[in-house]
Amino acid sequence: MEVISEECGDSPKQVQRYLKLTKLIPELLEKVDDGTMGFTPAVQLSYLKKKEQQEIIDAMEATQCTPSLSQAIRIKKLSEAGKLTESEAEGIL
Repeated sequence: MEVISEECGDSPKQVQRYLKLTKLIPELLEKVDDGTMGFTPAVQLSYLKKKEQQEIIDAMEATQCTPSLSQAIRIKKLSEAGKLTESEAEGIL
């Protein structure tokens, strides 16, 4: 990690964040790539299960919103508590 960090000029923590994005489903990763969703909220959403990530995509489409960092953190906490549903995500967005 340190070698990669030095070679690309990013901190080791930033390299870890880039690697974490590989855990996103393609639909969410595409939103990061096209700039419709921020990098840091996407890192938070990468901790969700694949099924939950799909529910987030569905909620984003239903509300026409993308999560801010604070919303992504709230979503992640609901997921960790086992209480994340698409309707909960829509309520947050």
